[in-house]
Amino acid sequence: MPHVDTEPGFTAPQPPGSVVLPACLRRAVSYISEHSDHPLSLSQIAAAAGVSNRTVQKHFHRFLGTSPIAWLRRVRLERVHDDFLREVDDGEVTAIATSRGFSHLGRFSAAYRVTYRERPSETLRSGHTRGTIINRLPQPSVATLLQPGRWQTELTRASRYRPKHPEALALALLALPLASIAEPASAARAVELAGKAHERDPEYALPLALAAWCHAQRVVYTWTTCPAADRDAVLRLAHEAALRDNGDATVQTTLCAAYAAIGDLPNAEHCINTALATDPASHWAWQRSAWLRSYRGDTAAATAQFRHALRIDPEAPQIFNTYIGLGIAAFDAGNYREASGWIRLGLRSSPSALWSHRILAAAEARQGHHDEARLSAMRLRRSQPELSIGQVIATLPVNADFLARLADGLETAGLPI
Repeated sequence: MPHVDTEPGFTAPQPPGSVVLPACLRRAVSYISEHSDHPLSLSQIAAAAGVSNRTVQKHFHRFLGTSPIAWLRRVRLERVHDDFLREVDDGEVTAIATSRGFSHLGRFSAAYRVTYRERPSETLRSGHTRGTIINRLPQPSVATLLQPGRWQTELTRASRYRPKHPEALALALLALPLASIAEPASAARAVELAGKAHERDPEYALPLALAAWCHAQRVVYTWTTCPAADRDAVLRLAHEAALRDNGDATVQTTLCAAYAAIGDLPNAEHCINTALATDPASHWAWQRSAWLRSYRGDTAAATAQFRHALRIDPEAPQIFNTYIGLGIAAFDAGNYREASGWIRLGLRSSPSALWSHRILAAAEARQGHHDEARLSAMRLRRSQPELSIGQVIATLPVNADFLARLADGLETAGLPI
């Protein structure tokens, strides 16, 4: 596990080794990310990882399901694609591909067409207009939380299904990271951007799905004073998005998150099955599927799918939600020490995810760590002064035993009933 900043009374958990990426593999992935524009050989990657060629190949196959060189090619393709989408001047395919480390242009073009279902020149032409639009849009005030470079893979996925109006895509690509970090002001900004995208292209499904998800967050995280109105908005927007969707895994994953948050698990199940059938390599889709398993009380399946998401992409921008999900699954299983460790790791990855203190406070209380539990509850109440145990219990679509233990822990931690 990565290093976790600790507080009094906390010891980092040691979950089964299958979820922990070996340090040498993390070094190899980081080295590829930092040097992907340069010629790299298997021997160089292995040397940077501090292991033999055979060992680094074995770890890539076991934990990431691919080879080091295939991983390098994937990183290069994503960065070329991102360059094409953001190209403002009259760039050339050859120059951009070469700058990103591709030396054999025929192989590059073939791999690009397989991955993105179009020729590089087609993406580049559309990028001229879209790049200008993205560059002139105001940047959100929470840019430091979003770490834009980490969103490249998800933005690439979302851009595969393009609306008729290029500015609608640009606005949706700005809204997606904002909607994903689970913070009230960011969600409000995401709804605003999604609304503008919808105005420019009313038939584009992604902005509607993102808006539905943000309204669902208002319900499940108790940010709203009128949950019934937000639930109605979720159902209306999700229905409209589903009518307009043309098989976009990002749309279906977003809709799963929205439906699950308001307790509509059958619709959430349908959406995530569609997303995984379309894009089985998506960290986010597996993560949302794991959350759904957790809501259904299938702790073993939830844990296995969260771990699978970690193996697919250990540096995904929503990784904090994977860590917190593992913590909630551990809480459901009665492993409170492990639950505390995963949730603290999630908070370290995204300090704005203060809603997770509702589980952390209870987990600490169930361990008898009363000072840590009260400190966690205090941080939760500082962000939501009017929050009560009743509100928390009313919003979580989990089983009765989980809720009873959660309520008991929160009461011990000092949250009002």
